[in-house]
Amino acid sequence: MSLTDSPGPKSSVASTPRPVARMIAVALAWLMFFATAWLLVPRFETIYLDFGVGLPWYTVAAVKFSHLVIVFIWLVPAFVALIVGADWGMLRLLRSRSGGWSWLWSGLILLPPVAGLLGLFMAMVIALASFNGRLSG
Repeated sequence: MSLTDSPGPKSSVASTPRPVARMIAVALAWLMFFATAWLLVPRFETIYLDFGVGLPWYTVAAVKFSHLVIVFIWLVPAFVALIVGADWGMLRLLRSRSGGWSWLWSGLILLPPVAGLLGLFMAMVIALASFNGRLSG
């Protein structure tokens, strides 16, 4: 009997998301969200100011959020660490239960930064598309 033939005990870890990989994914998602608000949105704001045309409410909201992130950028590392810490704690709690809850938590913890990132992009792109329509028509 070789080492590959031995029927060792099955680990329940395979049914749950890997904790380190998930925490890295959560941290990267939040950092990408804040980096977009900090670096990309102000560049779009400059373009929109050059046009001198009114912006849709959702683009104005994205720009105001960007200004808030710029003012409080020093809090971003602490916020991301807090979220990752809460994620780790929830993983420890859910590991003793079935793997399904852990996967649900993984999806829920990634939803806000991904939705926020998409929202920022949509707010900037839709406003840019409306300018294109105004300029060509």
